[in-house]
Amino acid sequence: MRTWSTTRPATRARIALVAVVALLGVVLEPAPSGATIPLSAFPSKAVVKQTMDGTGHWRTSPGDLTKLGARPRDCRSDQQMLAYDDVRVRWYSGREMGMPRSVYTSAEIGVLTYADVAAARHAVQRNASYPRRCPRVVEWVCTDCDGIDTTWRTRTPAARVGSQSVTWRFRQVGNLKSNGYAVVARDGATVVRVTGMRTRDVFVDGGQHYPRLMAKGVVLRLARTALRTAT
Repeated sequence: MRTWSTTRPATRARIALVAVVALLGVVLEPAPSGATIPLSAFPSKAVVKQTMDGTGHWRTSPGDLTKLGARPRDCRSDQQMLAYDDVRVRWYSGREMGMPRSVYTSAEIGVLTYADVAAARHAVQRNASYPRRCPRVVEWVCTDCDGIDTTWRTRTPAARVGSQSVTWRFRQVGNLKSNGYAVVARDGATVVRVTGMRTRDVFVDGGQHYPRLMAKGVVLRLARTALRTAT
């Protein structure tokens, strides 16, 4: 198993920066000090595009798991990942074959490393109960802005990814409407959180409706690729 960091920083600077991703909402990223997870730990843009049946030009950009707040307060999605040592996140987005021009497809891949296998296992276990504990969550990534989303999650049966995994289905509404699947999977002390979704621009044709839900198998395949690449 690949190891990038063997010591956990005593302190971690939490510097918030805001990245606006076109038609994918607002993403807030605190850059971890001394982050050691390389870009080579992530699948290439071409691999993600092919897995998600993409077409045309796809973009990649830095992403983040961190939220500023949530209702209920204990349901912040980033806090479900517990005490990781390091994290790095990438966004991939573009057009998908067969989708109308109002719909964009995207994937978020987060790679997290933990102090040991037990800590990583605990994080996945925590996520396994997340949809039950927090079926509906309002989260925000900034203040005095429109970066507020409401997300409904439902755990769904799925083939295991890696040594341990959990999968849920979700739909999300804010400035845009999205739905998809998320997979949290572990191999050793490395965990990946992979989200695949379709997002509809509410200002273009039929924008008041959610996009058609993508196949769960697409996100499971991407999660297997992400975990294999990260480890």
